[in-house]
Amino acid sequence: MPPRLVIGDGHLGIWGALRSVWPEADEQRCWNHKVLNVLEQLPRYQHAAAKARLREIVYASTRAEAERKRKQFEAWCRQQGYVEAAETLGRDWERMVTF
Repeated sequence: MPPRLVIGDGHLGIWGALRSVWPEADEQRCWNHKVLNVLEQLPRYQHAAAKARLREIVYASTRAEAERKRKQFEAWCRQQGYVEAAETLGRDWERMVTF
């Protein structure tokens, strides 16, 4: 039985291999890697607040809720002057929310 979902770090090779072996499997980017990439764009003193907000996105029960939480996080980032963190979260978003 093929996997229903494969989670990877975004390395292009995994997605190419996945499609050739299990074309019916869905793909999703790894949230742990995404959170770390976003945190790299923030000063350390903001990490705890950002992690709490990002956790709400990661554990959203629906895609609509995840989208709403993403917009809230991006607004928070922009208000604080962390535009790059907001853009990092949005990058490759479709592969982040495979529900």
